[in-house]
Amino acid sequence: STRDKKKSQTMRRYTPKEFIEDCEKLADMVKEYNPEVILPIARGGLSFAHLLSEILNVRDIYCINSIGYEKD
Repeated sequence: STRDKKKSQTMRRYTPKEFIEDCEKLADMVKEYNPEVILPIARGGLSFAHLLSEILNVRDIYCINSIGYEKD
């Protein structure tokens, strides 16, 4: 479908190396605040939160869920 073609044209591969580098950059930016909790948004943020918690040694992760509805 046209929708699928448009979506595939705008997406690019996000490598595991880029993912780790981005987590490390964010960890460097927030570590001075000594976070006690990480609060990701489900549906995309949980893997990032898990790695970030490992880097920052933060045990508590709470989650917010986001649900959106589209008309087909």
